Amino acid sequence: SKSVQGILALDPGFKAGIKCAVLESSGSVITFDTVNFMGGAREGGKRQLIDLLQKVKDMGDNEEVTVVLGNGHGTREARELVHEAADQCGIIIEVNLVSESGASVWSVTEMAGR
Repeated sequence: SKSVQGILALDPGFKAGIKCAVLESSGSVITFDTVNFMGGAREGGKRQLIDLLQKVKDMGDNEEVTVVLGNGHGTREARELVHEAADQCGIIIEVNLVSESGASVWSVTEMAGR
């Protein structure tokens, strides 16, 4: 049975960076992080994402890591970065876009609890 133990939620942004949260399937937040990737920060940002992906993968027995990405300003760049990070560390990810209108990415906790 496919049970999601952990989720990586990304709230994309440029100057403010990508807000990241590692969530349990119950919706409780394990860790928050901000990943900056503008200019020279890209490699460091990718390393941060690799750490976060690894953390989520270690929470469960799934081959895939579920990534929830807010759909808005900077989504394309955030998606590119998380895919590069995943490729680099050999983790398979499934990226789900959620609408950011009205609610923030953290509304994914409701989705996670289902």
